[in-house]
Amino acid sequence: MLSLGFLTLHPQQDIEFSTSLAKRAHQQGIDVYRFTPTSINPVDEQVMGVCYDAKQDKWVETTFSIPSFIYDRCYYRRDTLSKKARPIVQWLKSKKDVTFLGYGLPSKWEVYTKLKQHPDLAPYLPFTTQVQSAVEIIDLLNEHSRLLVKPINGSQGRNIFVVLKDRKGVQVKFHSTTGIEIIRFQQIEDFTTWASRKLLKHQYVAQPYLQIGRFQNAPFDIRILFQKDENGQWKEMGRGIRKGKEDSIVTNISHGAEVSSFSTWLNRLHPVQRDFVSAEINSICAQLPEALEQSFPRLCELGIDLCVCNDFSVWILDLNSKPGRKTIIQMNPENETVLYDHLLSYCRHLDTLQSLSRKE
Repeated sequence: MLSLGFLTLHPQQDIEFSTSLAKRAHQQGIDVYRFTPTSINPVDEQVMGVCYDAKQDKWVETTFSIPSFIYDRCYYRRDTLSKKARPIVQWLKSKKDVTFLGYGLPSKWEVYTKLKQHPDLAPYLPFTTQVQSAVEIIDLLNEHSRLLVKPINGSQGRNIFVVLKDRKGVQVKFHSTTGIEIIRFQQIEDFTTWASRKLLKHQYVAQPYLQIGRFQNAPFDIRILFQKDENGQWKEMGRGIRKGKEDSIVTNISHGAEVSSFSTWLNRLHPVQRDFVSAEINSICAQLPEALEQSFPRLCELGIDLCVCNDFSVWILDLNSKPGRKTIIQMNPENETVLYDHLLSYCRHLDTLQSLSRKE
């Protein structure tokens, strides 16, 4: 039987999804193992983890060899665990007898610089630049009165902040554990001190803060999920609207965003606007997945986050090679099993390609 490893930083991460995947996998002759990077013994390369037992309908602790195929769901932060895990995952990716379903995307800055060279996709990218000092942010504020500043390796809306300059000074807005926080600096020097501390913790990029349109009195974006099928071809799995809270900066589900129907939003537009926006979105979707794979290692999934501004211009907000799927499942619950089946059939597709390669 094929062996598929479900790799996470934390033992219980994505437990519901991995269990559903493992049940479908058993029906298709694939064994699924859950493990973390740090559970691998570096001496004999044996893994302490769990294997899904269909007869008992539960995960059972066991020791096993590194699975032939790995589905990587590791999200890195700046903590000790991430620092330990990242080089182990890089080592796994270098092993000739291990195949990752997808190898992930590099930093936001690397992705931006590559896509900026694509003639058909570049117009959908907001101007973006790296910022390495608070002075650079101030200089940008002199050109753009409001900026969105985000880590180049961030995910789920963490550590993003908005900077606004007016006659009263500089205002910063960001999400914290207690909600939206706003800090006002009357003196530029006070802001540069605050920003300098932030820049020590992460590498950041900045872009003009887009005037995003509103849906049902809330800022929103559009999440579109792609997966590869049994033939290794990209398939769109669904679209959904993520509505942030009224004053929110991001529309991530983890920050309390609500999910709505894409078609409901689209059908509220004037027919001319609807046709224009649909054409723009469809053009992006037709080109973006393959454009990324022309510059970066193989992917198996892709989450595309788009926004539509007040003038109905469409912009690429973010790209995620390890996307969540709550938005798509909530809007298309009948397709949930297809999300599992595509991962498993793509795993079989890769195995077939390898078998053919060995015969040649």
